[in-house]
Amino acid sequence: MATKRGARIRGCAVLTMSFATPALASPASLTWNNHSGTNIWNTTDANWFNGTTSVPYSDKSNGSTGDAVLFNDSNGVNYTGDNISVAGAFSPTSVTFNNSYTDYTLGGPGGVGGSTSVVKLGSATTTLAGSDNYSAGTFVDAGTLAIGSGTAFPVNTNLTIASGARMELTFASYTAYAPVVSSLANTGSIDVENNGLVLENTPLSVASAQVTLGYNHGNWNGFNATTGTINSSVAANDAHHLTAVGVATELTSFLGSTVSPSDVLVRYTICGDTDLDFDITSADYARIDNGYKNHLTGWANGDFNYDGVVNYEDYALADAACDIADGGQSDALAHYEIPLHAYEFGQPYVTALLALDPTAPIPEPNALAFLTFGAIAALRRTARYGRF
Repeated sequence: MATKRGARIRGCAVLTMSFATPALASPASLTWNNHSGTNIWNTTDANWFNGTTSVPYSDKSNGSTGDAVLFNDSNGVNYTGDNISVAGAFSPTSVTFNNSYTDYTLGGPGGVGGSTSVVKLGSATTTLAGSDNYSAGTFVDAGTLAIGSGTAFPVNTNLTIASGARMELTFASYTAYAPVVSSLANTGSIDVENNGLVLENTPLSVASAQVTLGYNHGNWNGFNATTGTINSSVAANDAHHLTAVGVATELTSFLGSTVSPSDVLVRYTICGDTDLDFDITSADYARIDNGYKNHLTGWANGDFNYDGVVNYEDYALADAACDIADGGQSDALAHYEIPLHAYEFGQPYVTALLALDPTAPIPEPNALAFLTFGAIAALRRTARYGRF
C-alpha cells in the first residue's frame, strides 16, 4: 500500500490512499491425463497435467478466462480416459485435440462455451456430444471431427475444414435438428450421413459444387484434394442409388426450425424430393417439370444426378424413389407418373427406370401406343393437382 500527503483543506491535512490491484491469475496450459480415473472434466478432479503435476481445471480464475486445454496422445501422458463427461459449462481459453492414436468423445451434461475455439489436429477422430455454445469457431485441421448430438455444434459459428480433414454428422438420424454454420471454409470433406446442415453466408453455387464433387456418379464418396466436398456415407451404401444429398434454398422451414430464404440447406434425402422434406409429392413433380421445361439445373429444379441438365434420367430417379423409397412401398403417385414419362421419353427412360426399379409398373408397349397427347395431359393434371 502506498500513501501520500494530500492538499491542505481548511487547515486539515488530507491523506490520499491508493491500493495495489491484485494480479489476475493467468490461465494455465493443461493437458488431459485422467489422473483420477473418473473420466470427468470438472473443477475438483485432478485430471489435468500442468507440466509439473496433476491439477484440477480452473475456469475463469479471478476474472480471467479459463485454462487452455489440450487432449492428446503424447508419450508420457496417461490418455486412457478417451470418453470424457463434461460436468459443467466451461469457457477455456482454447480447446485443442491433437490425437492420432486415441479417439476422444467429449459428452456429458455440460459443454464448452464462451469466446472459445475448438481445434482438431491429428489423424484420429474426436466426437463432440455435449452441449456446446462456444463462439470463436471450429477448425478441423486434420483427422475427423464428428458431431454426435443435436446440441454439440454451436449455433452460428464459423467452420473451417482443411484439405484432407473431415467432419461427420453422426447424431441420431432424422433428428429435428441441423447444425447452423455462419461461415464455411471447406477444402476437406463433410459427411452428412443421414442428417442435414444449414449454411449461412455461403453461395448456393459453392455448396452445389461441393455436393456435385461428392456425388461421384452416384457413389457419394467423391474426394478432391484441393476443393471441398459434401457427401453421405449412408447414401453411398444405398444399393438402389435412390438416396442422395440434396441442396436447396428459398425455403423458410427445415428440419423443424425456421430458416432464412437465403440460407443454403443441405440434407440426405431421396431423389425427387426437391424441397428436402424427405417426401415426394405432386408439388415436387411440378418443380421437376418446370426445371425440364425451362432448361434449369440444380437439385431443387430436378437435377438429381448433378449433370447440369434435367432430363429422362432425373425423372427415372424420381419415379423409382417414389415407387420404392418413399415410404418403403409402391406409391400411387409413381403409378401415374411412370406411364407419362415412358410415353414422353421412350426406351431410354424405360431402360434407366428398370435399372433402378426392376419391378416398376411399366405399361405394355401396346398400351403406350394408344396413349394420346390429350390422355397424357389429362393424366398429368390428375397426378399434379388431384388427391396427391
